Amino acid sequence: MINRRLASWPTIGRERLAYASKKLIASSFLLFAFGAPGFAEHRDIQLANTRFFSPEETLLVNALHSWEDRNPTLASSALDSLLLLAPKFGIAQTLNKLVQQPYPQAFDLHSTVMANTANNATRQEFEQRYQYFLNPVPKGKLPTNLLQLSGKQRHAVVVDMQRNRLYLFEQRQQQTFLVADLYAGIGSKGICKQVEGDRKTPVGVYFVTQQLADNELDELYGIGAYPVNYPNALDRARNRTGNGIWIHGVPRSTWTRAPLSSRGCVTIANRDFERLMGRVEAGTTPVIFADQLSWVEPQQLQQEQHELLLAIQQWTEDWQSLRTAKYLSHYSENFIGQEKDFATWKEHKYRVNERKEWIKVSLQDISLFKDPTEDVVVASFYQD
Repeated sequence: MINRRLASWPTIGRERLAYASKKLIASSFLLFAFGAPGFAEHRDIQLANTRFFSPEETLLVNALHSWEDRNPTLASSALDSLLLLAPKFGIAQTLNKLVQQPYPQAFDLHSTVMANTANNATRQEFEQRYQYFLNPVPKGKLPTNLLQLSGKQRHAVVVDMQRNRLYLFEQRQQQTFLVADLYAGIGSKGICKQVEGDRKTPVGVYFVTQQLADNELDELYGIGAYPVNYPNALDRARNRTGNGIWIHGVPRSTWTRAPLSSRGCVTIANRDFERLMGRVEAGTTPVIFADQLSWVEPQQLQQEQHELLLAIQQWTEDWQSLRTAKYLSHYSENFIGQEKDFATWKEHKYRVNERKEWIKVSLQDISLFKDPTEDVVVASFYQD
């Protein structure tokens, strides 16, 4: 990890639409999903980034948008399609009942749904999703935490726990792109895990350690799970305890779980978990659990990325130079690594370097991820 000075941690290798046929209705859904120009401007529901949503959530947005546009027939059609795909989706079930009622002259979508939803978990989930649809992820921007993926890291997972969203990013030709934007539940007691059993989700930079298949899991975890390496080195330095933090599915009796409902894990719909499979890789894929995210243009990350890479390069060169004092100047006084504190590490390096005539160090596949709460960057790389 880099705490502005280098420390060494173990690395791991809608205009309303008239329509006369089902075909035209289906076409209108497609237009909505891609935010076609010329539609009436809406006060609330945003369609700009539904291309990153799951098909199920896109249909939910279409239904809400049509309802807000005072087109209950189109909203009902979208909900029918949604319930065919996700018959156990609680929000869709509630909306489908409401849309069958006589359409009011004065209408407030959010208030009506909240006042007519009896199930508290469904109310909480609708609130989180609705607020997100008002202000979804900015187009073309990246979280400030994603400074650099290595050449071997095809994908990265970032969770905005304040907004209950899980984002999947993909690296193509050394550029990082958002490819999926999914609803996610977190720990029943919120975030910032400190001790075992506190039912909170940790905040930090982690890596997937393995994939657990359906037949290895209790029904609570759905069709699969990705454990992460909590507690990581920084957690241990902060005396945080506990284990068993996963990204996993949900019981087949439901579609999703409430925003705050797990024992500390991140939960997503089983269908969404399927969308991660084949993209998330054990030992390689980074997972960032953030209290909240800041989004910037990709080029705004370049200066910090450049400075950090220079710091790593200088550390490497000073190591090779056999000038031990200069090499050690890169380390924090709070360094911990290989079961040594800074004083022990300093003594060890002086002793070892006295016996060497030369040192050659090469680094490959460097990744850089900013911790969400501390002035720390996690760097992982292969060192030869």
